[in-house]
Amino acid sequence: MKISVTYREIENYIAGKTGRRVGLSKVSDKEVCASVSQHVIFKTIQIGVNVRVDSISNDELNLTYDGGFGLDLIISGLMSLVKNKLPEASRYFETSDGHHVKIMLSKIEKLKSVLDKVSLASLNFTDDAVVLEARLK
Repeated sequence: MKISVTYREIENYIAGKTGRRVGLSKVSDKEVCASVSQHVIFKTIQIGVNVRVDSISNDELNLTYDGGFGLDLIISGLMSLVKNKLPEASRYFETSDGHHVKIMLSKIEKLKSVLDKVSLASLNFTDDAVVLEARLK
């Protein structure tokens, strides 16, 4: 089975939860660019980060993002923002050196009943959506 969620749906969800607009666009089948507008002095700039899906299983989703020191600070700030706005999410995320983020799917209570019934196979990006492929157990 395939579950598809459009970038617009995700962007609206993030805006509703955080008050910030995030833009999403496909880079490749396994990579998406997330960007935000930031006002700096007298102009607005776009700050983007490419996020690649390294692996997905019923236990965890492993991601890698492109970046340097400045982007690491932004990602750390974003993770703090997510944790402040969605406190329950703080126990589901781990970050590590090398620009890796691990989302521990098996610890998310609301996913447990779903993960008992399906095996996650892949997570890919199309021109306008994120597509999750799963198989019934």
